[in-house]
Amino acid sequence: MHFKPLLLSLLGVSPLGMISIAQAAAGNCQSLSDGSTPAIGDCCSGQKSGTASVDGHVIEYSCRNFKRSASINIKGPYAEGSAQACAKRCVFRRCTMAVYKDNNECRYTNDANPEMEYDDTVLAMENKGKDDMTDEVRKALAKCKEECEKDKEKLKKECQEQKTEMGDKCLREKEELRRQCTENEERQNKQCEDQKSDMRNKCQEEKNELRRQCAEDAKEESKACEDRVKVIQEQLTQCRDKNLEDTRWVSNPGLLGTEVKARAVAFSPKNERMAVGELSPQRVVVWDMKTRQPLAGWETGAGAGMPMSVALSPDGTKVLCGTYEGAVKMWDVTTSSEQIFQEPKGRVSRVNRVAFSPDGRQVAAGLADGKVLIWDVSTNTQITTQGHSGAVQALEFSPTSGKLVSGSKDKTIRFWDPRTGRKDNEISHPGGGLNAIAFSPDGKSLASGSDDSSVRVWNAETLAQRRLLPAHTGPINDLAFSADGRQLASVSDDGTLRIWSLADDYVLSSHQQRKAEAVAFSPDGKYLASVVALEGLLLWTRS
Repeated sequence: MHFKPLLLSLLGVSPLGMISIAQAAAGNCQSLSDGSTPAIGDCCSGQKSGTASVDGHVIEYSCRNFKRSASINIKGPYAEGSAQACAKRCVFRRCTMAVYKDNNECRYTNDANPEMEYDDTVLAMENKGKDDMTDEVRKALAKCKEECEKDKEKLKKECQEQKTEMGDKCLREKEELRRQCTENEERQNKQCEDQKSDMRNKCQEEKNELRRQCAEDAKEESKACEDRVKVIQEQLTQCRDKNLEDTRWVSNPGLLGTEVKARAVAFSPKNERMAVGELSPQRVVVWDMKTRQPLAGWETGAGAGMPMSVALSPDGTKVLCGTYEGAVKMWDVTTSSEQIFQEPKGRVSRVNRVAFSPDGRQVAAGLADGKVLIWDVSTNTQITTQGHSGAVQALEFSPTSGKLVSGSKDKTIRFWDPRTGRKDNEISHPGGGLNAIAFSPDGKSLASGSDDSSVRVWNAETLAQRRLLPAHTGPINDLAFSADGRQLASVSDDGTLRIWSLADDYVLSSHQQRKAEAVAFSPDGKYLASVVALEGLLLWTRS
């Protein structure tokens, strides 16, 4: 049939917009079955009409024109990529008919029984309503249901017969078992009573003999024990007196020949070098404690702020510093070359602690915002951990396993794999927030100091608590083990520096000073360094 120009223009279809229609199988309309096919050439060739299902609705399609009276309300055009998409819009809008053109235009109407005549270039789609089940399907379902009910009744009858048979058999077997059990029980009870009677008699005879021997031995042991106690008490008194003499420390203010206003201090684990984070000027200085002369020094840099924590590499050739404004820097003591791990830029949190790994290949920093950061020294690559929910106040690598341990104000001690940043373990601290942790030189013990003024010593492998020392009357600020692992130094807000014997948990030495913020033992045991508020660095030597 021919196009009517006026009717085509009402639908937005130009008479000049004739499309070339390819030959396709009769009744096939790929644009309706495949939403990614825009062309309708196969829909408007061959049979030129058919039925498709779109969103559960029956769509009859054919190539036609849409002739309407003035009362027909056509909506569109809408841009749709396929006839399927146009039909979906029709179904969603509950239309009665839609038309689709090859140029992706879709129109539809909700009017009932619009006048139509066929056209070869526009795909018309009538919405026939939802799909319904056929009579054949209903009959098949009814027959299936009838057969199913018969099978169910048959199975039910067979099952009931089997249950009755099994029940009778079970009752017979139960009665036989009860009889056998009763006979066995009576026989065993008789044997048991006979054995109990024999054992009671024998036990009474043995108890009487033991009482007699015990009374005789107790008299002899009591006297020997009293003698041993006296000897041990005398030896203990002598040992304590000797230890107190050997571990008496005295402050030596003039040891370095100058007054040092400091915030942080650390000794090299293997040589006679000491790193000091100074306040005025804000710099890091490394001292040779053999000559008691400074080897090198570096200012923290513009905007970095004061040094909050310092650490020396295991060989003493590098010094690491974390600052108040969030900088993390390292210097080579020999060449003075600088390596920057973190700049004090943007929203960087205060660095409270820094640490070197036992092999010197990694460095770590604990921040006030709860982050625990790890860097590879050779590549400057950063590894980020889960961190804490509170400020990280303490940080140290195990000298044996290499694990990184952090202590936080969130009352947890966490163990990290420094290679991956993954958390391996955790201790929920029973005291207040953590301010200090320290490993013993052999890596077997971990000491922690908290806001509740106590010091706890943990088994570093099992995480069991070994000791609880009521160390101070104020929060603990720092801890340090002596090189031989036999002594532990603690400093507190209460203004005391105390040195503990870990052999029997008593105070070897106690010194009154202002609030102390840091403490460290030299590896050779000659020096003890403490940082005291308003007084700066104090060096202690044995008297």
